[in-house]
Amino acid sequence: MAVGSENTFYALSQSGEIPEALPMHPTGRGGGKQAISRVLKPGGRFVSVTFAQPHFRKKLYARQEYSWSINHYHYGDSFHYFLYVLTKGEELSPEDVALERKVLSQMEDQPTVVTYQEVENEDFLNNIGL
Repeated sequence: MAVGSENTFYALSQSGEIPEALPMHPTGRGGGKQAISRVLKPGGRFVSVTFAQPHFRKKLYARQEYSWSINHYHYGDSFHYFLYVLTKGEELSPEDVALERKVLSQMEDQPTVVTYQEVENEDFLNNIGL
């Protein structure tokens, strides 16, 4: 059985950040989440433990294309951490479907702007007068 085969795992876990989520781009390009969804068996669960609050993280997980439901829990008294349980083969809640629509419409409204940083020509260290 290859690790990347479809419908291979009943459970996957992750703590910290999914690398594609680090820039906090709402689409995250989806590669990691698509792969997770693909290798989970129907009824399988992806469990994520992170400090990312639901108003940030659910924007990344709430996609009907992944075919999973999202449940989240929080733990801790003054410094919270969050547990997300995504179950393959279940539908998103109506609230999560609305969140997906909102995020996708915001992405359509924002033009893609590419900027380049100019190389600085100043030699600060050699221009310091002591």
